[in-house]
Amino acid sequence: MPIAHPIRFRTSLFHVTLVASVFLLATAVGVQAAPEDYESGLIARTEATFGAPARMAASSGPAGADVIKCATPLVYEIKMNWPNLTPATRERISGIMAFERPALDEYYDFDTRDTAGHFRIHFSRTGDNAVNMTYGVGAGNVPNYVLRCAALMDTVVEIENTTMGYQFPVSDHLARASENPRFDIYLVNLGSKFYGLTNPDTLLYKPVPGIFMVTSYMEISNDYSQLPGYQSRPFDAMAVTLAHEYFHSIQWTYDAEEAEYRNNTYHSWFMELSATWMEDEVFDRVNDFFAYLPNFFHFPWISLRVIGTGSAPFADQFHPYAACLWGKYLTEKFGDLTVMRDIWERCGATRGFNTFDAFDWALAKRSSSFRAAWAEFLVWNYFTGDRARSWSYRDAAAFAHVPGSPDFDGKISDSLIARYSEYPVEDSTRRLKTPRPTDELAGAYLTFAPPRSDTAIDFNFQLTPDNYEHWMVVTAGIQPTGKPQIVDESDVFHTITVPNWTSYEEVLVIVSPFKASPRETALDRELGFHYAVQDSFESGHEITTKVFANPLILTGGGSTEKFKVDVVLPDAQAVAMYVYTVDGQLVRGAPDPDMSYAAGRKKVSLLWDGTNRNGKTVASGVYLALVRVGDHKEVIKVAVRNEQ
Repeated sequence: MPIAHPIRFRTSLFHVTLVASVFLLATAVGVQAAPEDYESGLIARTEATFGAPARMAASSGPAGADVIKCATPLVYEIKMNWPNLTPATRERISGIMAFERPALDEYYDFDTRDTAGHFRIHFSRTGDNAVNMTYGVGAGNVPNYVLRCAALMDTVVEIENTTMGYQFPVSDHLARASENPRFDIYLVNLGSKFYGLTNPDTLLYKPVPGIFMVTSYMEISNDYSQLPGYQSRPFDAMAVTLAHEYFHSIQWTYDAEEAEYRNNTYHSWFMELSATWMEDEVFDRVNDFFAYLPNFFHFPWISLRVIGTGSAPFADQFHPYAACLWGKYLTEKFGDLTVMRDIWERCGATRGFNTFDAFDWALAKRSSSFRAAWAEFLVWNYFTGDRARSWSYRDAAAFAHVPGSPDFDGKISDSLIARYSEYPVEDSTRRLKTPRPTDELAGAYLTFAPPRSDTAIDFNFQLTPDNYEHWMVVTAGIQPTGKPQIVDESDVFHTITVPNWTSYEEVLVIVSPFKASPRETALDRELGFHYAVQDSFESGHEITTKVFANPLILTGGGSTEKFKVDVVLPDAQAVAMYVYTVDGQLVRGAPDPDMSYAAGRKKVSLLWDGTNRNGKTVASGVYLALVRVGDHKEVIKVAVRNEQ
């Protein structure tokens, strides 16, 4: 294991090797020892990525089938989480993964066209790390494989630094005067399990603005013809890898800690998302990320914030690469390549993870917001593949898409979209598997075909979350041509209405648990919800309600009076009541006894005894009772005084 160098202070920086210096970060963020199941999973992932089997020759399978595109998140996770791992786990990982730089016997120095980029490519002609020599040698007896790497890197620097204006990666020389100031690229045998990696090396602390940067070096494959899908075009794989990995070095120059810390580790999903976005901006012709898109569209319920760690499902491992769509949406929507740079500059203005603040800040500069952009992003993601429209992604027709039956028959098989053509729809998620519960910052898709009736006026959608905190309901009236008008609503007590909906071909509804600034330490997954849909019909009838026992006084001993709402209906309809805290947490509600009635009565009494779903009496305070009758809703404030 490497030994920590003494901390040496300079006028503006202090630095120390990364594995040692993460102890400083651990103290700052209050990290805890990693649990045993996490450590066993980490060892397994390290073995799968860097162990001997991973370095065997590749099969002829399709690109992206089982290739972990980038090993950087795993190496970053290991090094940043090092102080939390047990000595036994550290020893196991050290025996699998090299912590020292590769030892190669030759190097090639070159400068990029603008003379600002200075690089050193390390390589070997013989041994396990020998570069592919079938391409021959060129000027100065340098292998053409190496020269091709230099030429592609020149393009990367020209676009990422010169055209887009990103900072150059912080130099090793700034950390240690003995180091050559050139940026190091190592051509080594990576096998066929991943394309490349950027290795964080030395942490630098910059007192103003108080952030950590990190020096780094890149490792890319000595022979990309081993990579599935690239046997006949290895330099396409090299191209996207250089653009992707170099951007990791740029990211760490802005902020080395731009990863969420939760569940005892660092989740660098935004680093990976934006690096994958960058590779397609630099080498658009390759379209490597296309192979990963099914891991996004076929799993629409997986959060933008997910990156595979521990025993994560297969789709989680590949999700961040496909989630580069968020970056593509931002740049194509605003026609502005600087939006991602603005986000990274904002991230680097404050120490630690502040990605969501950066989203809002960058979008506010463009007269938008994270919330408005997220709503439209969800809609764009419906219009891909055979649903592609001219106003969606430029390459939308070539993308995968969210699977869904073409018929509005209300039947769900392998579809991920709930489709309806008959109304009303009541509590559908109780009987159908689709849409399934969804993570924060993800979406559940539903579509509704308008009834062909002259009397139908409005479409009304009512969401009832199982546990409400922050939700977004996005609606879009779809017509054969033209861009839909997208509306989002966050008030769970509000019935979402699409007026005059028979003028549309279909109404798209997307339900998304949404927080503009989610807590870094928590990610809510598989959040359940229910929904109901009603047509509005012309009617002169009114619904009346009367309220009793408000305030509700809880005295115990069997004498507690119940809060009561009498509902008088013009005709027999289903009625339900839900009680929430003022911040939106569901306390009690339908289908509990006395709180819901099926159609069949014109007068009903809804009762609440002041208990929660566990049968315990609630604390004193103000609660909200939502009474729902078809598309009619009413919210009543209930004062509770608990004297038990």
